[in-house]
Amino acid sequence: MPHENYHMTLAFVGAVAASQLPVMLKVGAAQKERAFSLTFDECEYWPKPGIIVAVARLVPAELQRLWRNCIENSPGTGGHLSPSDCALMSLWRGRSRNACVASNVCV
Repeated sequence: MPHENYHMTLAFVGAVAASQLPVMLKVGAAQKERAFSLTFDECEYWPKPGIIVAVARLVPAELQRLWRNCIENSPGTGGHLSPSDCALMSLWRGRSRNACVASNVCV
């Protein structure tokens, strides 16, 4: 995966109507939190979506608060997720037998 595609998802919103975009942008812009460090200390392979993710097992309180604020104030967010679901980063996408090899290299 090209490095410019690396990202963290703070809160997965799923399908949201275009009319809700202004609300989502307002909620995002309103978020304020102190800086924090996040260490990705494990890799996992998720076969169904076909991705390898780097996972942070320790989720800082600041990141948990950001997540909670986004979930509580945004229409259509995946509120069933937990704060630990935002402490990951996609490293590879695609379904192939090589994914298991790549996953073992990460671990």
